[in-house]
Amino acid sequence: MEGFPAQQTDNYHRAQLLDTVMQSATEGVVIVRGDKKVLYANPSMEKITGFTCEELMQKGEGFLRHETDAPVCQDICEIAHNVAHFRREVTVHKKNGGESHVLLSLDTLRNGEGQIEYFVGLLTDVTEIKRSREKLAYLATHDNLTQLPNRTMLEERAEQALSRADRTQKLGALLFVDVDYFKEINDTLGHCVGDSLLKLVAQRLKDVCRKQDFVARYGGDEFVLILEDMDRVEDVHLKAEELLTSLNRRFSVQCHEPAISASIGAALFPRDGKTFNELVQRADIAMYAAKKAGRNRHCIFDPENPFN
Repeated sequence: MEGFPAQQTDNYHRAQLLDTVMQSATEGVVIVRGDKKVLYANPSMEKITGFTCEELMQKGEGFLRHETDAPVCQDICEIAHNVAHFRREVTVHKKNGGESHVLLSLDTLRNGEGQIEYFVGLLTDVTEIKRSREKLAYLATHDNLTQLPNRTMLEERAEQALSRADRTQKLGALLFVDVDYFKEINDTLGHCVGDSLLKLVAQRLKDVCRKQDFVARYGGDEFVLILEDMDRVEDVHLKAEELLTSLNRRFSVQCHEPAISASIGAALFPRDGKTFNELVQRADIAMYAAKKAGRNRHCIFDPENPFN
């Protein structure tokens, strides 16, 4: 710059470069005075918060302006007053709806007397990363076809139920449900019809169950239910019969109306097992007893006659 000392020219170019970096940064950058007035916000802050840079700087306090975020803002302020730097993941509610999940890195700058002058925040939008993590976690614990919990989640839930039953001495049951004649339907009508049928079976099982009951796909045409806090063994019989009645109703699948039934085996806990594997093994034995007796029925494992 002609007519300006080299030092001033150098400072000018540095300022231009810094402004270019801030304007084009994908992370939100915000500078807040000690009295919570926003001095600077780059364009990415608008994408994250829904508020324009001018709105953030002209009125109000802090950079989290949505009323829903007031408690989070207060919490952040309390932490920032006691530490020089911290990082945490926060949910930011946007001005006109929606949310951004951000990783907030906040520095507290003090003067020589220890008084707070500025807060400098760097906000990295991790919304898509968070969604991807949640999706991966869901896929790891749920069956892709029926969207029911899978065997991994089932085992975890069963161990929790066993632990509760051991503490409360309340009756529980693990029901092993096997769809009768499914192989024949799959072979004659095709896998697409078979898959659609399994999804409908899963929905009927869920419809019959109480909110506190747990339904999972064990594999193939097999499902497992965990019933807790049952008052008496008769209630297990009644629930099994209710499930059979529901599955006996004809299904409508891709212009077909396949008729199925189910064979159900039940193991009671804590009586019939102290682990998930023990319960599944004994419910499976009871299920095969139901099949042997003619299908479309249920049996409860008999410890006095374990091989029925």
